[in-house]
Amino acid sequence: MDSHAAQESIDKQISAHESAIQDLRTLRNTHAGISKLPIEVLSEILLLARLPPGTSYQERRENRGWLNVAGVCRNWREITLNAPRIWDTLNTPELNTLEWAETLIARSKDVPLHQRFKTWKSP
Repeated sequence: MDSHAAQESIDKQISAHESAIQDLRTLRNTHAGISKLPIEVLSEILLLARLPPGTSYQERRENRGWLNVAGVCRNWREITLNAPRIWDTLNTPELNTLEWAETLIARSKDVPLHQRFKTWKSP
């Protein structure tokens, strides 16, 4: 076996082990106390983690604000992405991109959408 083939074989083994470790972490998380809460209760808790009015979402990973809760585990991500009330506010002057506005609207599904506008005073 040449060097390249050996490295590919080792990379496949590493990938398999990493996948197994991720599966074990997911299984471990299912036994955490908070994971036993009903989805409705947990989504209400995650809703409380939203940014307060007037605080802007920043699209840089290190400053995602309340969206960091979606990165805690697969379950929280799934709940966060599928809880329309978490996505029901368009803070118009603080939207960074049209794509983000479209994402908010799509994820808010059929709940009432709230818009915040900022007015500017002329000098």
